[in-house]
Amino acid sequence: MQKRLATCTFAVLLCVGFLLLPARSMAASVTLQWDYEQGGTPAVSFAIYKRVGCDGDVQRFNVPVPTQTFVDTATVVNILYCYTVTAIDVDGNESAASNILMVRCKKARKNQVVCATQ
Repeated sequence: MQKRLATCTFAVLLCVGFLLLPARSMAASVTLQWDYEQGGTPAVSFAIYKRVGCDGDVQRFNVPVPTQTFVDTATVVNILYCYTVTAIDVDGNESAASNILMVRCKKARKNQVVCATQ
């Protein structure tokens, strides 16, 4: 019998900070939030998967339950990032991936960055 795992769905791109780097390129801080619907097996953590573009190498970040937000401080302006989230149970089983959240940050005004989902 298969275990029913949680379902995760990105809800909102919460906010974006800004930072001017010494090389005069801009970096953004992206805050992600997701909804979590518990299945038959409770989650003990979440895994955030980040790709540069939607075909790039994958970075994985672990977030403990009950946290349902993640701040990515390693994003750069004019680059597309794709994020998914999964729930992980005590046995290490991982749920199906959430919807893909695509985010691109652009320079808005002097020293300010605005990010939007695509």
